Amino acid sequence: MDYSLFHSSDFNWIKGAVAIALVIHGFALRVLVAFAPPSGLVYGLVHCGLAVGALVSFILLAPSLVRDSIESIADKSLRVESGFLVGLLILFGVSINASFNLETPTYYEVIPFALAIYTLSRYWLSRKKRIIKACLPVLFSRVERCNRVEPNGSVTRVPLVDIVVGDEIKVSTSQMIPVDGVVISGRGYVSEASLNGSPFPKLKQEGDPILAGSFSEDGVFAIKVLSTYVPRKFQAVDNPLLSQETSAAGVRLNETSFSLFVLVTAFLGSCVALVNLDFTSSMVVLATCLILGATLTWVAGIPVHQWTGLVRLGKQGLYAKSPEFVTKLAGVNKAFFGKTGVVSKQELGLERFFVMPAFQDREDWVLSIVSQTSRLVNHPLVNALVSTESLIQGEAVREDLKCEVIPGLGVQVELTDGHGRRVKLRIGESEFVIGVGGLSRVAAILEEHDLSDGKRIWVSLDNRLCAIAKLKEYWNVSPQPFFAQLEYMGVDAVVLTGDSGFNYSRFDGLGLYHGLNAFQKQDEITKANEKGFNTLCVGDGLNDYRAMSVAGASIALRHAPDSVLASADAVLKTDHVSTLITGIPYCRRIIRLSRRNQWIFGGAFMLSSLGASLGLVAPISATFYLFGCFSIVWLQSFLFGSSTLSHVVQQTRNPQVVMQESRRSFARNN
Repeated sequence: MDYSLFHSSDFNWIKGAVAIALVIHGFALRVLVAFAPPSGLVYGLVHCGLAVGALVSFILLAPSLVRDSIESIADKSLRVESGFLVGLLILFGVSINASFNLETPTYYEVIPFALAIYTLSRYWLSRKKRIIKACLPVLFSRVERCNRVEPNGSVTRVPLVDIVVGDEIKVSTSQMIPVDGVVISGRGYVSEASLNGSPFPKLKQEGDPILAGSFSEDGVFAIKVLSTYVPRKFQAVDNPLLSQETSAAGVRLNETSFSLFVLVTAFLGSCVALVNLDFTSSMVVLATCLILGATLTWVAGIPVHQWTGLVRLGKQGLYAKSPEFVTKLAGVNKAFFGKTGVVSKQELGLERFFVMPAFQDREDWVLSIVSQTSRLVNHPLVNALVSTESLIQGEAVREDLKCEVIPGLGVQVELTDGHGRRVKLRIGESEFVIGVGGLSRVAAILEEHDLSDGKRIWVSLDNRLCAIAKLKEYWNVSPQPFFAQLEYMGVDAVVLTGDSGFNYSRFDGLGLYHGLNAFQKQDEITKANEKGFNTLCVGDGLNDYRAMSVAGASIALRHAPDSVLASADAVLKTDHVSTLITGIPYCRRIIRLSRRNQWIFGGAFMLSSLGASLGLVAPISATFYLFGCFSIVWLQSFLFGSSTLSHVVQQTRNPQVVMQESRRSFARNN
């Protein structure tokens, strides 16, 4: 359902101008009737003008309401908007009857005014949706075709659905492996971070199994297909924001409850008026109560502040697919995070660089060559060495280098040394670069300089080991302070990872489960759900897919595979999971205000309906009340959208302030 009044065409802007003109027209004629009551032909012309204005406003502004009412009848559901439309139709009928019988008052001017307010509010809401849709990035880079090797040796580009078991496909460097298979030929490093959480690439060569979802870093592979391609089941994320329907049972129940509340109140009010006054007055009271009930749509059927929250979260890089995500995020009290790609980066960094004693007189030269190579070649084993330039004491040496990637081994560099001789420098992790002999000496150096554990990169010059680099993981957030901030918000954070070969010291005292497969991750979150926790899962790999599917709320990082992106409730455009530090308390404030509005608006509706049943609130007063409620909600939304989250973001500069504010927010919420 599209409630937008103003689209891109000029005609709809004209409709908006006509709607405003009809409101002015109705009030102008009403003032004329009030201060100079017409008679005879003038009476007929004035009342015809009022009736035509009301009828044109119905034709111009009410089609969306009519469609809503028809859909609600088809769905066997109740909506406040349907009662609003019925109330306006009753007023129109009462006014027509009064005009023919020369009675007063009539209520023609109420109809265009109420419809204009309602349509303006709908336009405002649809504008928020369009803002989010415009901010949504392109989420999917689908892999739907691959290179199949034909029996005659030629390569053909074919759809993946045409691949059958036994086919041979060709995968080049920097391409995703689309199907499970076994390597027939080729050698190279393959990243399996999406499958097992390890940031360190693995060597794949002839005869090795290779899994869909892994990524070729430097090799070209011929793969025999062992399983067919399964098309991914994507949720409708291309246009998820134009639908008013939500899948949260709580929202449906809330809207139905408020609709029943409005109908019962309006019926009782009309019965009171029927007993004390007459039938016409009871119909006017019924219509007035139904118009007053439209104010409850802002706290029941339409989660306005949730849409405002989505807009603000989107500006922080967190794009949600429906407004119910705000409710889910606000209620989270146990969060599960993947490690590689979520808490830590998928890239590796340099922890230590040691130059062998025989080359320490040329240490700056060795560092310069390694640093220059890391800038010339995009390779997982040399990318981490880019920071060696900061270790150079003097001015960096620049050489005319000729670099060659050796798949599965590393990078070979040809250069001219200081004596004019052509030499070969190799960078890799295999021990072929050590050369012959010297293993015991190397082992002693590794032990002495704390290089024995972790991932190592070997640098050799003409097969003589000249340097050793020890790699480390880079981090998106520092686990200890990040988890401490979540704890102050009442969120128990746990890391689930399939990786087991990393330094655990950063997770001392924190919840950590390592070496888990996809089913074990799913079991951990299922256990938390059964204990009554409101769970959140943040992941980026295929091994997180099952866990995210059972979590109460799920967030996928931008670089996650397509199937993970499609199933997640929200997508984080950047790697800054610290967005949750500001996002969770912000969503809690939204939910707290929404609940407060439900009590305030509900109580105000009861008092107004009581006044209407006693004849103290006329339909025009109800319309101004509708406008006032809309203005209050708009002002609240404006304040939430413009300042609240910005205030939280400013507080993040002082972690202690954030912790204190989060603790107070959690205490108020509970």
